[in-house]
Amino acid sequence: MEINRECELWLQQFKQKDHQTARMLLRAFKFVIASEFSADLTHLLESKLPKSESAALFVERELRSTRGGLPIRMYKEEKLSQGRGKPKRYRARGAALPVVGSPRNDRQDVGSEGIVAALVSGLARSQQRRFVIHPSAEEFRRAKVRHVVVVTDLVGSGRRASRFLSSLWRVRSVRSWASSRLVKFWVFAFSATDAGKAVLRKHRTHPKLETVCICPTVSKIRPNDTQEEIRNLCEQSAPEEAKPLGFQDTGALIAFAHGCPNNAPVIFHKSFTTKGRTWKPLFPARVAHDIAVAAADSEVDPLTLALDTLGIKSFADKSAFKRSRKSQKHLIILLAAIRKGHRHVESLSTATGLSLWAITEAERTAQQQGLLDNNRRLTEPAFSLLRKLEKPSPTAGSVLSPAPRSSYYPKVLRAPK
Repeated sequence: MEINRECELWLQQFKQKDHQTARMLLRAFKFVIASEFSADLTHLLESKLPKSESAALFVERELRSTRGGLPIRMYKEEKLSQGRGKPKRYRARGAALPVVGSPRNDRQDVGSEGIVAALVSGLARSQQRRFVIHPSAEEFRRAKVRHVVVVTDLVGSGRRASRFLSSLWRVRSVRSWASSRLVKFWVFAFSATDAGKAVLRKHRTHPKLETVCICPTVSKIRPNDTQEEIRNLCEQSAPEEAKPLGFQDTGALIAFAHGCPNNAPVIFHKSFTTKGRTWKPLFPARVAHDIAVAAADSEVDPLTLALDTLGIKSFADKSAFKRSRKSQKHLIILLAAIRKGHRHVESLSTATGLSLWAITEAERTAQQQGLLDNNRRLTEPAFSLLRKLEKPSPTAGSVLSPAPRSSYYPKVLRAPK
């Protein structure tokens, strides 16, 4: 995360001896601007789902519970007679639960589902034959939906996404379609923690999870000594009654322009008074307005930021890099990250800030161009390309000194005319 004025004010609240650790925590934090969120999540939906089959898009949100604690069903059910002496069968009917809704009547509160709803609504309107959003049971059948897709910004603890899938699974018709292999379940999220992934893997719908990028967490910070320092800092700075690393101790280090999740460490989003001082979070009440405005006004290019993180910021000034297409820039950044020792996709995404699909596409292109082998190792042409970019270029605007004049010795003597 770029450290701007708001971040500097937040850092000043720490003791002087903890400033370096707090800065390391902030650098590990990922802030997603609105345009990046919309473009990348839309690209993910369009590229990963089969184009020849229809998909029902459901916006993940908090659902009310029944008396037994289960989430309410996505669709109402009607009993149908199968004849005398035969058991009744149940059939889904009517509208799905609304796209946006508050789990409480006394206080209406719309979270990230409002932003996600606007995104998928636009997608469904632009490609009506391919996508339907929260279809009624009748529309579900009429459109011959083959993919049930739950869309969200972040799978943090995995609890809310799991309950939403259970709301669908509780409908007998949906279970029947799944057992007949007529529908497949998906969860599309901008990011997901390892804890959230583990919860979804255990769900009986067995959804396929697709994400734009890896979610940085406190537990992913390396080396381990730095991770321990940051964990201690979060614990020492938080009030005693709070969970220092956020909901279910997830420790998610990510926030979006529309808000900060409660899975992040509390020092990022909770105001409190402890030891005679009042703590002012970076995202008060989990609202990211000030940071979002600062990020929008910033002129820092994310690719330049990636180069800086890899210690090769000078690449950004090279004309060969400037003239390259965006996909080719991704390729160069990928090669540089691999040379730095990052080999796995998750590590590459974290180190470069590139999305998972950008990493995958850059790797495929690099292999086609003979810059990477099948074991994700750099070839000699790749090393040659990076060495070429590392060569110092003449300083802009400087005047080159003329070459020293050497003495003239005639090699051919001619007779005078």
